[in-house]
Amino acid sequence: MHHAGICFYQDGKEILSFVTQQFESTFQIEGQVLNGNLICFIVLQTLIVQMPLLVALVTGDLISGETAQGTVRFY
Repeated sequence: MHHAGICFYQDGKEILSFVTQQFESTFQIEGQVLNGNLICFIVLQTLIVQMPLLVALVTGDLISGETAQGTVRFY
C-alpha cells in the first residue's frame, strides 16, 4: 500500500469531514463516500497550488542550464 493510501486509511474520516464540512449543514451524507475518486480529487486539489511553483522552478533550471552551455547566445 502506498503512503498516501495508508494516510487516507488511518485518517480518512477526519480528511473527509474537513472536505465536506461546508456541505454537512445543507446535505445529509450517507454511505461510504471515501473512495478512489475522492482521494484523486483531494490529491489533485493540492497539486493545483504546487504546479505553478514547479513549472517556474523547472523553467528557470532549463534556461539557466542553456545559458551556462552558451546555447542561448546562439539564438
